[in-house]
Amino acid sequence: VGSLVMDTPNPVLLAFSQVAGQDVRVAVATTGAHKTVAELYSLTGTRLGVWELSGTHQGVSQLTSVPNNGAWSLVAIVTKGKTKELITAVDAKTIGSVSLPGADYRLAAGDLDGRGQGSIMVAPAVVSTTVKLYNVSAEWLLSLQVRAPGPKWDWAVGDYNDDGRADVVMYPTDSSAPSRVYDFA
Repeated sequence: VGSLVMDTPNPVLLAFSQVAGQDVRVAVATTGAHKTVAELYSLTGTRLGVWELSGTHQGVSQLTSVPNNGAWSLVAIVTKGKTKELITAVDAKTIGSVSLPGADYRLAAGDLDGRGQGSIMVAPAVVSTTVKLYNVSAEWLLSLQVRAPGPKWDWAVGDYNDDGRADVVMYPTDSSAPSRVYDFA
C-alpha cells in the first residue's frame, strides 16, 4: 500500500472507489484561493491523473471515481453560484457536465451492469428522492424513485453478492433504521 502526501493548508476531500477484480482508486480534491485540484491515485500511491478546475466554481462538495472502458474517470459535484454541477473528467480533461438545481446532493458511482462502464448516481439528500443515473460523459440515462432509509442518509456501492455487478446500499447516518439494498440486475 502506498502513501499520499498532501502538502496543503486547504481542506482535502477524499473518496475511495473499487470495481470487482480491479485496484482501489483514491480520489483527492483540495480547493485553494483560485483553483480546485482533483487527483486520482491507485492504492499503491501511483498518481493516475490530475484535474484542475478554475473559473466560477467554488469548490468540490462530492467526489468519486468511476470505471470507463478500462480507464478511470473522476466525478465531482461542484458549487457554481447558487447551483451545483456534476462534472466528469478523464486525465486532466473535462468530458461532461450537467447543472443540478441548488440543493445538497449525494453522489455515488459503480459498474451497475457489469459491462465495465460506470454509471453515476446523483440524488438530492431527502427521504423521498429521485435518483438520476448518468454515464461517464454526464449524459442522463434514467431516473428512479426511491425512499431513503431516513432524513439523513448516505450510500455505498460495491458488489455485495458476488454477481459481477455493483449493488447500491442506502444507509441512515442519524438513526438505527434498516439500510436499503438495490441490485440493478
